[in-house]
Amino acid sequence: MQEFDDQWFNGSPEEFIFSHYTESQDDLQLEKPISLTSFFNLPEVNIGAFNIRLLDAKETLDACLTKQENSFPEIFPVDTYVKIINAPKSGILKLGESYYFELYIPRASNVYSYNGNAMTKQFKESTDDSVFMCNVTPSIKGEFRVSVEYYNSKGILVLLKYEVK
Repeated sequence: MQEFDDQWFNGSPEEFIFSHYTESQDDLQLEKPISLTSFFNLPEVNIGAFNIRLLDAKETLDACLTKQENSFPEIFPVDTYVKIINAPKSGILKLGESYYFELYIPRASNVYSYNGNAMTKQFKESTDDSVFMCNVTPSIKGEFRVSVEYYNSKGILVLLKYEVK
């Protein structure tokens, strides 16, 4: 028996179109239905990106269909509430460019950024102990991760992963 996964609960048609296509276009429930070919050309977008409010599903779908964007951060599930207030929406970060992150994670004790295998910054906690903020400038090509440590977690867990070019 599978466990309940609330990331699929109450999703919009724009969220589901990144992973599900109906037999009939009439059942898509989209303002502008897309073809099966367009569906197969959509980039992989984890529904978690919509649940934590990193991405807006309608804006993301529009950007993908008009070829404005086709790379998004990889999202990893963590067993605590997360809301992204501000973070880059593109999965590709530019080497030497500055990026601002602001995350609401009520149970977090620490949030870190890693460029390659090295921890580059510890996020600063706001006065209410739930919002974590950080300006980061990737200095190494390759992988860039934002990781969280929260109460009762078993270590530091990756939340977001980007590619630095």
